[in-house]
Amino acid sequence: MEHLHELINGIKPKRPAGTFRIFLQEKAKKYELKDLQDGKQKWNELKEEEKEEYLKKSHTLSLAYKYKKMIFEKKIRKIRPKKPPSSLGFFMKEKKG
Repeated sequence: MEHLHELINGIKPKRPAGTFRIFLQEKAKKYELKDLQDGKQKWNELKEEEKEEYLKKSHTLSLAYKYKKMIFEKKIRKIRPKKPPSSLGFFMKEKKG
């Protein structure tokens, strides 16, 4: 629902969290971390299969971000006024006509 609100109102999407940050956020929600050093230690102790799960989550969020960013930029291009032609543009238009 939050994503629709961003897209409809033209709010610039935020960059997604990386793999390690996703891991830290999940562990912090469960109150399994004491501090950042504890988080780094637990990250290094993870098996490759578990790290792959976080990598997949990160990749999914990254793809969603790219899609929202593309829609945002298209919407902004429609709204943004066009730049006026430069003095060289005026000069060339007079000479051509």
